[in-house]
Amino acid sequence: ASGISRLQLATPVIIAGVMVTAITYLFTLYLLPTANRQFEDMKGFMRDNYASVLLQEEVFNHPVDGLTVFIQERNDSGKLHGVLVHDSRNPRSIITMMAEDATLVQTPAGPRFNLEHGIRQEKRDGQLSWLNFESYSMDLSYYTKQNLSRKQGTDELYVSQLMHPTLKGDNAVRYASELHRRLVWPWTSLSLSLIAVAFLTTGQFNRRGVAKRLVGVSVLTLSSILGFMGLQNMLIKYPDSVLLFYLYAVGMILVPLIIISKDWNIIKSQSHLKAILQH
Repeated sequence: ASGISRLQLATPVIIAGVMVTAITYLFTLYLLPTANRQFEDMKGFMRDNYASVLLQEEVFNHPVDGLTVFIQERNDSGKLHGVLVHDSRNPRSIITMMAEDATLVQTPAGPRFNLEHGIRQEKRDGQLSWLNFESYSMDLSYYTKQNLSRKQGTDELYVSQLMHPTLKGDNAVRYASELHRRLVWPWTSLSLSLIAVAFLTTGQFNRRGVAKRLVGVSVLTLSSILGFMGLQNMLIKYPDSVLLFYLYAVGMILVPLIIISKDWNIIKSQSHLKAILQH
């Protein structure tokens, strides 16, 4: 009589898992960092170019770190009325301005607040000074320059950038943790598929027990992912645990493969089952 081993059953799953793993590598190594980088650049562009639209009336807005803007009213042309600006970007020189009218405009040097008919108060080194003005232009290019030269997050960097040799301290640990995650995470596409096949094909087939097996597979795969994420977080606190991280990832593939490769169960053909029952 002929039968089908679990390894034969798992072959299509293994092929599909390898293909999905390759696609996941494409996403984690290139597409996702590129998308995250473009998204952050777009956010900065929107903040710079549409800040006047995003400023809400009768709300303390924070269009720039360290800058608070309050607007009492905005007319249809976009002009602002009853404006208060508190600038604490420079701790040694804290500036507060109140103006009857204001407009936010874009210039080649960056966004600027043009204030009209107001008072400027500055506290510098403990000394307080006042200035009445008819027109005052407040430069926000500090933020624009900061945005253009902003420090990119680890999720925006490519693998070659994560392997930066000059980093030290916490930055080096964070970069290394992200690097290892990028290299290992795609393996889960294959390992989780193998875990499901190994669990579902273990033991005798029983239609009544399918629901229990499916619940078991779900719990096991979820536990595997949580363990993976826990070890990834451990890398940040304990960088020396990187070997354990890789062993865990390899084990998630090898253990199901070993279980599948063992011919503990064979799905026999109907004729073979009948022959056994006759004896």
